[in-house]
This record gives sequence, C-alpha cells and structure tokens, in this order.
Amino acid sequence: MRLLQQGRADLPEGCDITYALEAIEIIKSLLRILPADDAILAFYDDFRERHGVRPTAIELYHSGYNPRSVRKTHGSWTKFLRTMGEKFLQTMGDLSDDESEVLESAGDFFDVLESTPMTKSFKMLMLMGMLNRDALPGKIDITNLTIEFRRIARRSQTLRDDVGDNLEDDSRLRSLIEKNPIEAWCGGKGTGGGAFFQYDGEEFSTDLAVAVER
Repeated sequence: MRLLQQGRADLPEGCDITYALEAIEIIKSLLRILPADDAILAFYDDFRERHGVRPTAIELYHSGYNPRSVRKTHGSWTKFLRTMGEKFLQTMGDLSDDESEVLESAGDFFDVLESTPMTKSFKMLMLMGMLNRDALPGKIDITNLTIEFRRIARRSQTLRDDVGDNLEDDSRLRSLIEKNPIEAWCGGKGTGGGAFFQYDGEEFSTDLAVAVER
C-alpha cells in the first residue's frame, strides 16, 4: 500500500492503478494491526455476543491472544474482568454474583498470582495439590500436601529434575516444601509482601476472606 502511494510499486509495463481517497482509508483500516489490548477487547466483545458468556483466559490464549497483555492497562486479568463486568452488567450480567464476591474479597490474591515469580513452579504445585484435595480455599495437613506435591511433580520430567532426589524421600520432600514454597507463600515473598497463607508446622491454610462451600 505504501509503495503504491509513493509510486514505487513494481507493476508490469502498461499497467497502472487508480484508486479513490476513500478506498485508501478503508484499505488502511483493514490492514491496521490492532494493539494487543484493542484486539483482546474486540475478541472479548465478539465472543460475549456470540456465546452469551465471557471468554476465559485459556479460551483467549487458545485463540491466539495473550491474557497477560491486559496487565499494562488494567493491572491484571482479574481487574480486566471487573472492568468488563461493569461494562456488561446492565445488559448481559457478565459476572455472576459468586464471581463478583470472590473477586471483591480475594482479588488481590489473584492479582499477585499472575505476577509472582515461579522459577521452578513449586508455589503453583502447592496450589494444585490443594485443589486436588478440595482445600483451596481451606486447609491441608503437610502429609497430604506432600503426597499431592509428589504426585503432580512425577508427571513432568522437568519437575522431577527440579525436585531431584528429594522427590522419593518423605522427610526431605517435606523439608523442601516447607522451605520453598511454604515459606515464600507465608512470608509474602514475590507477592508484594502480601501473605495469603499460614502454616503452623502441621497444617497449611489459606488466609483469604472467601466463603467455603461444602
């Protein structure tokens, strides 16, 4: 397009192109590469209109968009959801009451979860272990947490390498978990100083103001 406007397009001899100024602007708009945030907003609106529900972060990712890109303008994915929820609230009820309540009470935790360093993913393995035991939010004893941590780590060669020989020794694995990631979660390391968990030497528990339904 730029070459055509500058008269430098390599056309066959005897050929020329005539186009209206309005056509140029239309073509430009079609060729414009949307900024990441605009592209996600467009996808979000289109998905919401076609399906009647908002897209999840994983649906966004599998459609070729990076949910993390909204952090520059909204702070986090959850804050982006809150903004979009307010946008659709009057017409389509974008967020359920339960979702709104959880984001209101535990939004800070979800925000730091997106950005906290997880070089070896140990902190995420703990959360997955708690989810496996239906203990997030809630509490789990260190024995069962160690069992779940091992079960998940065994699924990946990378994780097995990260944990090393500690993986098959109960005492050493428990010690590793207590030093990292329990100490990191309880001490607010990598979470801006926010401690969202507690550990009394036997039970690891969430410190989130979220109602637990059973």
